[in-house]
Amino acid sequence: MKQHKTGELVIYGVNGVCEVTDIEETKYGQYYILHPVGDERTKLMVPLANEELVERMRKLPTKKEIQESLPQVKKAKLKWIEDGNARREHAKEILAEGSVLDVLVLIRTFIDHREKATKKGKKTTYGDILILRDAQDFIRKEFAAVLHMDAEKVDDYVLAHI
Repeated sequence: MKQHKTGELVIYGVNGVCEVTDIEETKYGQYYILHPVGDERTKLMVPLANEELVERMRKLPTKKEIQESLPQVKKAKLKWIEDGNARREHAKEILAEGSVLDVLVLIRTFIDHREKATKKGKKTTYGDILILRDAQDFIRKEFAAVLHMDAEKVDDYVLAHI
């Protein structure tokens, strides 16, 4: 099982980038204490004894992994899922367990679809807007932490490369 240290930054499912702030002992066992970056009021407790939950704590990608993923996004075959429910479920899975490349391809797919819809005079659904926003938020936090970049500049950085 993975071991994490206090002060370490991890990705924890849809909570995004979190800092391991403590390993706390309670009468129920030991817990990793996580705080999402930028949201110190939220406290997540992950039981060390629950291997499945601890496995959801993933290391941040390296700068090299990010830089290698960006050019691959342009080469990726974009596939729009017509069924809204299936599309939301697919996006949810990618945001929970996907790689940087997977999330970047998801972003590019939704931006591409939005542009095509706009050219046809159509609007993007609210659900699709939320998925894109969540994916961009996820990447924004990861890239800002790894690349030591202001979160506000990440969107422009990503769009320039995908």
